[in-house]
Amino acid sequence: MRQLLTNSFQQLFSKGIQLATLIPAEPWLFDYYQSMGFSPTFYYSKQELQVPTNPTNDIRIEKCAEYREDIYQYFNKKQLERNCAILHTPEDFKVILADLSLAKNGMRSLQSKIICI
Repeated sequence: MRQLLTNSFQQLFSKGIQLATLIPAEPWLFDYYQSMGFSPTFYYSKQELQVPTNPTNDIRIEKCAEYREDIYQYFNKKQLERNCAILHTPEDFKVILADLSLAKNGMRSLQSKIICI
């Protein structure tokens, strides 16, 4: 993994890219990535939502595994409201949807922090 990261850094440097971000898959990786020059940058909290058993007309809950432009536009609007965030393109959003479709019940508990070098 050290060699993979070193090669990645060399490619980024050669292309003039001065910032790299990653999201550790496991908490123990924070120490490893720190040894490679990364540091925690963004933190967020987890919020659990209770789905009402009888939602009103104002609330629409649906499970969607395929990309839809209207859903991406809502997602993009919400990410722009954050004080600090890494913005996701439509292509990124498609990857997020694919990841969620692999998770149990189409949801995934996201407790990781984003770290930057």
